[in-house]
Amino acid sequence: MEPTKAAKKLTYEIIDYYRLPEQICFDFIFHRVQWAVAIGYELGRSSIQQGKMVVQMTMVGKTLRVFTSGKDASKALDISPGKISEACRGRKESVKGYKFRFLDPNEYYTYIKKK
Repeated sequence: MEPTKAAKKLTYEIIDYYRLPEQICFDFIFHRVQWAVAIGYELGRSSIQQGKMVVQMTMVGKTLRVFTSGKDASKALDISPGKISEACRGRKESVKGYKFRFLDPNEYYTYIKKK
């Protein structure tokens, strides 16, 4: 389903669920839902469904980069995906002088806002 159709469908579901006046609320809700759906499509279905977002940090914990998946981090940094996964899970303290962790779902909105 294309992003605009998905946004319209979600907008109507929200209006129906909360029993909101469609004429007043449609544009307001549709604009925000369309933005959220577009972000999802921009990140790509495969990275959202299959991979967790990975944060690359310095040894003191300062965030350097955020990757959409461990595979993307692996390609960009020339580090095996397994080693990045081990670091994210706490089995390794660091890899090639960097710390890694999975992006917490509560941080996701903050990350998107900074983009």
